[in-house]
Amino acid sequence: MGASVECAENPKAPNIVLILLDDIGWNTLSIPMDDRVPNSRSDYFQTPNLNRIALAGMRFTQGYASSPICSPTRYAIQFGQSPSKLGRVSNFKDETELIDHESLLSIPKAIKAANPEYVTAHFGKWHMDVMPAVVGYDESDGLTSNVEGLYTGYQTEHKDKFIMKDPKLSYSLSARSADFIERQTREGAPFFLQVSYYANHTNAVCSPEEYAKFSKLEPGRVHSDVHYAAMTADLDNGIGIIMKRLLKLGIESNTYIIVVSDNGAIPGFPPKPDAKVSFNYPLKMGKWNVYEGGIRIPFFIKGPGIEAGSMNHTPVITHDLLPTISSLVDPSAPIPDIIEGISLHPMLFNNETDPDRLIVVNLPFESNWEMRTPSTSLRKGDHKIIKYLEKGRIELFDLSSDISEQHDLSAKMPKKAQELNGKLDEYFQMIEYTY
Repeated sequence: MGASVECAENPKAPNIVLILLDDIGWNTLSIPMDDRVPNSRSDYFQTPNLNRIALAGMRFTQGYASSPICSPTRYAIQFGQSPSKLGRVSNFKDETELIDHESLLSIPKAIKAANPEYVTAHFGKWHMDVMPAVVGYDESDGLTSNVEGLYTGYQTEHKDKFIMKDPKLSYSLSARSADFIERQTREGAPFFLQVSYYANHTNAVCSPEEYAKFSKLEPGRVHSDVHYAAMTADLDNGIGIIMKRLLKLGIESNTYIIVVSDNGAIPGFPPKPDAKVSFNYPLKMGKWNVYEGGIRIPFFIKGPGIEAGSMNHTPVITHDLLPTISSLVDPSAPIPDIIEGISLHPMLFNNETDPDRLIVVNLPFESNWEMRTPSTSLRKGDHKIIKYLEKGRIELFDLSSDISEQHDLSAKMPKKAQELNGKLDEYFQMIEYTY
């Protein structure tokens, strides 16, 4: 029995699907994330389903993850605040002991406050230190982490590559998500679903079919690993399962689909800090680092009222998702002052821009890897500083002419560097964060 015509054609409220990718860089898809930058796409990977979503909606060409590492970004997404403001700036569990999860406004709580008819679910990688039910989800997979995604730790170049039928659970996770969508559609309930994929968090795990296909293709200069390319294709195939179910049920036209990543891709595969050409090229470095390669990500949204093929160049960040999703449910829903993100509603529907918006990403924790030196970045307009917290050293870049962050301008433009450093200090004073 198919979905009712009334439900498909006269919905009470829009459905929302948030797809959170893992370690997917700005240049991972096979279409550009910015048409002005041709090499903002992969030269080897193929992602037709993600491409279709991006082309059907708005691409934010300067989308940022709230952190260059996993767990802090996931906290920021759920609670609409930066990791620094939340006090969750690393993957270390003891930081969350001071977080009152139950009192914080979260995505599902904001949705239900705007419209209590919504059913909310989270499937896939959670990687937070609180049960999803406490955050407000009606259904979930519980306290999942990288382990459920077949992660066995970073190993040698040849021992961290595997071939299996359901790599990173991309197919089974997508099928369960599609089944949830179908259940809610048949029951006539609007829904919010977050699907947090385990791919592409290494190890590289791929299907035999995709491995065979990419083994026959010419590798690229930036992306050339067959296992990694096949894993990316399996991830994209999984997303295709969800898209086909939305189409079959007749609800795609009334469903917003949001796609973001938790951080940039690893600098090279196998994971190493000294990759000669970053997996995120033309961006510098990658995951674990506040250079653009670690924090600039695919960020796009499609759905009713959003112009297909549109682009917006405003810097946006993943803790904007809570207020944005709330406004998709009810544009008049109030957002408490404690929420740090902003609603992207004016950009999505009126194509408004704010090129001078302040973007701050913080990485303040100890590590013996030089690439993970405690540091923080602030971007305003075309200029960006990186401040190394232990020594107070500052680098300054002009991203409009140097997207690869090759030319430190701090010596040539000391006033601009100090101006942005002052704004960074003001920001941390405002959120009462000590570093």
